[in-house]
Amino acid sequence: MTVLAFGEIPGEPTLIPRWKAGGFPILIGGPVVSAADWVGLSSGLGVGHVICLTDPPDVGVPEGMLTHAPRADDGEPFNAEHLERITKAANEWIERDSLLYVHCWIGRSRSPSAAYAILRAVLGVSEACATATLNHSSPWGGWLVGENQLAYKASIDRWLAERKTE
Repeated sequence: MTVLAFGEIPGEPTLIPRWKAGGFPILIGGPVVSAADWVGLSSGLGVGHVICLTDPPDVGVPEGMLTHAPRADDGEPFNAEHLERITKAANEWIERDSLLYVHCWIGRSRSPSAAYAILRAVLGVSEACATATLNHSSPWGGWLVGENQLAYKASIDRWLAERKTE
């Protein structure tokens, strides 16, 4: 596990780990809460783009540096349109050699699932490698530790299989 920094959620007593997906250009965690937080991510850690899976969107991230793709953490499958949006944004920024910051509320369920889709669809990483990377890197004792994560992974794997047959 590699925790690079900690973020915070205003009004919450807990710091949220920001963790790297192995050696890949993806950082995972909780929301960007201020312009100063964005400066720390961009200047301090080299983040070039944020993929935000929460509502409301982040505070302080400049226009053009944020893909707002909210979804509830309800265990419902990721749909194809949502996955296309996330992977399209990721592909654009990874081609620029940019570190992506993919986040949900605490970086435990939706954001590692989105990172899994990026690893598989954009970076061409195998299912086994992507799963092992996220399970090993997660500060939460693994990525696939609950029903929601398993449902998200299954929907991403189905989406990837359908893309291959098109």
